[in-house]
Amino acid sequence: DVIDNGTGREEEAGQNTAPILMLSSSNISVNAGAATVDWNSCIQQLTDDNDSREQLFANLVMEGHVDLNTPGAYPVVLYTRDSAGAVSERRSVAVVVS
Repeated sequence: DVIDNGTGREEEAGQNTAPILMLSSSNISVNAGAATVDWNSCIQQLTDDNDSREQLFANLVMEGHVDLNTPGAYPVVLYTRDSAGAVSERRSVAVVVS
């Protein structure tokens, strides 16, 4: 059986489950001038039935813009994709640059 997973792609029913992305906080603090955001500090769970945490982390997508040099709160959305193309739920997080 082929099902439409709601993303415009069809996949075999029951063949793949979406990865799980859970955050421990709805915001993350970063010092102005930081080189990157430490996403691990706000990710509580990052699991999949086939892929490792490292692979899921490598596939992590951040939608939105964060200016690490300008103080403020920047709303972003995080999600990941597994090797079979299944996408986790999208999680909102505010990156607070101070």
